[in-house]
Amino acid sequence: MGVTLTVAQRVVALVAYDGADPCQLDDEHRVMARRIFGAVEEIPGSARRVLVAMCGARGGKSYIFSALYSLWRMLTADLGQIAPGEQAVAAAVAPDKKLARQILRYAKGAALQHPRIKPLIEFDNEDSLTLLRADGREVSLEVLAATRGGSALRGRSLVSAVLDEAAFFRDQDYAVNDVELFNAVAPRVIPGGMVVIDSTPWAESGLLYTLHTANHGKPLDAIAAHAPTDLLALGRRDGAEILSMVEAERRRDPDNAAREYDAVPLAAGTGFFFSPAAIDACITDEPIEVAKKGHPQQLAAAGGDLALRRDSAALAVVHCNGGVWDLVELVERRPTKEHRLRLSVLCEHFAEVLGRHRLNELASDQHEIDAAQEYLDPHHITMVEAPSGASGKERTYSRVREMIHTGNVRIHRGREKLIRQLKEITSTPLPGGGVAIRSPRNQGGHGDLASAFVLALYEASQRQQGTGLAEAVTTALPLITHASRWGDLPGRGF
Repeated sequence: MGVTLTVAQRVVALVAYDGADPCQLDDEHRVMARRIFGAVEEIPGSARRVLVAMCGARGGKSYIFSALYSLWRMLTADLGQIAPGEQAVAAAVAPDKKLARQILRYAKGAALQHPRIKPLIEFDNEDSLTLLRADGREVSLEVLAATRGGSALRGRSLVSAVLDEAAFFRDQDYAVNDVELFNAVAPRVIPGGMVVIDSTPWAESGLLYTLHTANHGKPLDAIAAHAPTDLLALGRRDGAEILSMVEAERRRDPDNAAREYDAVPLAAGTGFFFSPAAIDACITDEPIEVAKKGHPQQLAAAGGDLALRRDSAALAVVHCNGGVWDLVELVERRPTKEHRLRLSVLCEHFAEVLGRHRLNELASDQHEIDAAQEYLDPHHITMVEAPSGASGKERTYSRVREMIHTGNVRIHRGREKLIRQLKEITSTPLPGGGVAIRSPRNQGGHGDLASAFVLALYEASQRQQGTGLAEAVTTALPLITHASRWGDLPGRGF
């Protein structure tokens, strides 16, 4: 098809698609095969119907292992196994329609540029491509989102089935459905074809992780490949640029780089969301003062947590000084067993604080936001709703983690309670993408100071980019549970 493969891509194709055993490869390719498949000499026949490829981003997995493999099967599959008049299908499933259609565009682009394949195109639209082969048989590449579930794939005769980015599969109810989809397609792939499960990993759970762990280095019911970005990109024209991007991400966020580029899944257990060392690096013994207090050009932002009964209410104000965001004011109001906090009194106090900093917006979550707005209207202060839901919280906290981990935040050592709360925030990877972010409930609060501080910093980051939180939320596209993973992380696609 006129595509030049890197050594790593060629080895995967030789072993998984062309049926070669690693022991049959020449020395260069055999060394690469050991790095990708482990110490495997021969692949048993029982493993050759499934390829599970845990790959780094920007390595060409969706292009080579999904799109071009599907097109190749459309052209070469033995359709004598399919009844006359029955439609043969190469199925490609991705977490959402946008990613699924990218696979189709890759396959269509390869077909259009090839002088012998282009005339075979009989029909195409945004969700399918149909070829009329020289033998008079039709075969179609059909793409669909994982949200549709396995029912859309049943009753088909499949020349191949690709589950692209399978670590992030969820149905329309946000339930993980990778196993359901695999069980739907596996029995329907005709002999000679494969189920290809390729993905950047997420957590140590799910179909991708389970099959890969069970078969890497010891294939039994699948061929398991582990291919980090640096292997897949080695030898590409833009390889140096890609490796430079990988190194930059390692400096920015080593944990994300390990998963996204080194193809190392997140540990299944709970861990600290913020690096304690990174938080310690933000702490200063020098007094933090409000620079140019009240100056209209001074960048500032505020975040609040409006708990009233069980937890504390909190307000954090940050100012930008020399490119670093300083926590300049932190307010906490605690309820007692006998008396809950009164929202009207709380809003009056918060309005006074915001007025001193010439701020007319307060970022907060949904809790009490409408009622609080009524009390803040006389002060000309607008409540700004933070990104909502689990994906919104992950987006907010991830942006602040980047700010903290890159040293763009400063906290005075005297803020011991806030510092402790930040260090106590945990994250647990969820199957299908996303993380659960939690603050432990301790005496005297539930991470309320940390919550207000995070919201202030997130709003600060939006202001620094020239858009406030209100505008960012209003114009954002609706997010599914894991959508923020696709928007925030670099390097999807080829």
